[in-house]
Amino acid sequence: LKELLGRQSRFLEYSDEVRHALTIVELEGTGLDSLASTVARLVGNEVAITDARLEVLAWSGPGPDSNQPDNRPPWLDLLSEEREALGYLISTTGRIGSDSSLGPCLVRPVIVKGKTLGYLIVREGESPLGEMELIALEHASITVALEMTKQQALAEVQRRLEIDFFDDLLMGNIRSPEVAGQRALSLGLPARHPVAVVVIS
Repeated sequence: LKELLGRQSRFLEYSDEVRHALTIVELEGTGLDSLASTVARLVGNEVAITDARLEVLAWSGPGPDSNQPDNRPPWLDLLSEEREALGYLISTTGRIGSDSSLGPCLVRPVIVKGKTLGYLIVREGESPLGEMELIALEHASITVALEMTKQQALAEVQRRLEIDFFDDLLMGNIRSPEVAGQRALSLGLPARHPVAVVVIS
């Protein structure tokens, strides 16, 4: 009984540490890259965060600076190349087996309101992940879901602002070229180049 209680206590302590580390990343607003780095450090393996089509959005290894472009591992490119076969494995088993060209991977779907937004993929290496690492993955998938939802909301706001801007231009509500240029720059649009607009009614 003492051994069991000690084990449960270690799990709870580790769960709190994981929650704390992920919460800090989310509050800092540093995005999916930082989340991937944090998860890779927690589980000690390479990690990829993908969208629902298995396109890589962020990745990292457990070491410092391992998510730099020069360190990008080749297995990431295989995710999109073998999308159909991997999609079937993921949906049926939650794993990518050692017989795959990627090697053994554990996959956690990122789900919001019943819709799969993406996947959290961890390469397992020579040995499967332990119970501690699985706890980290469960917490991480929730945090990734929050970050993806936030990014979707921001993208929708950006889209609405762009639509409103073009509507104002076409309706003649913006009379000053300077104001038009400032609004375009604030939306990340080119403001110093001529633009042709075609209205189809």
